[in-house]
Amino acid sequence: MMEGKTTVNSVAKTIGAYLIWIILCVSQVGLALMLHYLIVSAAILYSTNAWTPRAVDMWSMVLLGIVILVTIFTTESYVTKGLGLGRFWQRVGKVVLIEAITAALLVGLGFFF
Repeated sequence: MMEGKTTVNSVAKTIGAYLIWIILCVSQVGLALMLHYLIVSAAILYSTNAWTPRAVDMWSMVLLGIVILVTIFTTESYVTKGLGLGRFWQRVGKVVLIEAITAALLVGLGFFF
């Protein structure tokens, strides 16, 4: 009888962990789009050639896409491993702190463009 409760509890924790991971992924994609906007804005502002901003736009989207995929998979691994170690909320807090610092830096850079 107790095995059923622990199984349901474990499944609930895993589902909760993946829901939090999805929220973290959405915020990471938002940060990547903010960075893309800043890169393209800088290319428009500082380019001497009319074709440069278009090339920067396309290449930065490809490279940021690769970076965001690596970041999403790394975050998933880091957060779900914390679930088994009993450090889930500590790891989620570290990821949120890193995202908050990154967002603050990007907003600060946004004042220059």
